[in-house]
Amino acid sequence: SAKGIVVREIDALGGFMGKAADYDYLQMKMLNSSKGPAVRSLRSQTDKITYPQEMLKTLTNQDNLTILEGIVEDLIVNNQKNYKEVLLLYYPNSKVEESNILLNISDLSIKDTTKANTLQENLSDYLEKNNSSLEELNNYISESVNKNGYGTRNGVITAAVSSINFLYDNFNIKLPYFWGGKYTSKGFSNEFGNYVNNPTQSRGGNYYYYKSFDCSGFVEWAIVNGGFKDPGTGTSYFDSIFSDKCSISSSDCIGAPGDLINSPNGHVELILGVDIDKQLYYVAESTSLGVIIRPRGLHRNNNKNNTSIINLDDFYSKNALTNGG
Repeated sequence: SAKGIVVREIDALGGFMGKAADYDYLQMKMLNSSKGPAVRSLRSQTDKITYPQEMLKTLTNQDNLTILEGIVEDLIVNNQKNYKEVLLLYYPNSKVEESNILLNISDLSIKDTTKANTLQENLSDYLEKNNSSLEELNNYISESVNKNGYGTRNGVITAAVSSINFLYDNFNIKLPYFWGGKYTSKGFSNEFGNYVNNPTQSRGGNYYYYKSFDCSGFVEWAIVNGGFKDPGTGTSYFDSIFSDKCSISSSDCIGAPGDLINSPNGHVELILGVDIDKQLYYVAESTSLGVIIRPRGLHRNNNKNNTSIINLDDFYSKNALTNGG
């Protein structure tokens, strides 16, 4: 992985990060060992308690290094900068949308994953062959959601992003699209990727043969795994139960991360971030391309369907669960 490469570069320069990992690792494995040397990467999972202790001990004993500690109690804004400008000052490489939400959620980057290879075998078997497991994937999703806010908008966004990023970053794969695909339990199903002999024909007349999510199924899954009651599923159903919406074509209709882009009898997408300057949303969705993250136009209709932005403030405020995933 990219992080593993950086650790090795730090190690080559005499840094301590790799040594601390050696002292405190819980498990260490080589990713992509079935592939060529160019894509293999060593991954270490370290003890979250002893690792920072080891790092702090090393830093405090380092010659010619002074450590200053303090707590940020207030944000003093100078030169009449607004909050968005302050965020951009400290995060110059991040995109900040109008309601001041960063495009990056914690350490999960939001990026285009459309070019990943589509999985065409059982997901659990694939992960096992590549020195991982479905349990590791599901634990990663759950831990990421709990870290970023189970039962919050960030939790829903994190469920979608962490699940897609795990497969993309580590294996360059994505789940396939599957018409009628639903799953509302925690994590991913051990049936994902299974071949289906007689799939149901989609509304567009196509057949999809490998088990996974359809568009509304993935959105429903992300909401449930983000810490909310099951909202139900289906684009027409979403259109009927959520009344707080506006036409995406309208110049003043702009959704926030965690809202939906919905076309009745068409398609639904989960908004992850907003780039006002480029007039783009970043969305998570299940399409014929697979379960992906990608940018899309801020006011683009889906195939001239009556596409709307659904504001989920009311749903999120009334349906949050308290027990973590």
